[in-house]
Amino acid sequence: MNEILYRNLVKLRKQSGMSSRDIAMYLHVTPACYSNYEHGRRQIPLDIVVKLAELYQITIDELVRAP
Repeated sequence: MNEILYRNLVKLRKQSGMSSRDIAMYLHVTPACYSNYEHGRRQIPLDIVVKLAELYQITIDELVRAP
């Protein structure tokens, strides 16, 4: 499931036209921290998953579901 989440984060960010820096600022984390989320080098806390779903206006299920 994590691999799907990581791929979906990259896909959604690119579709939105936002940079990883923009997303990091929205989440109140460093750009390096967000990059680690996207690349699977750091576990994504549940509160961050919730904020990402809100940002992209999708459910958490959609965020972690395979395309």
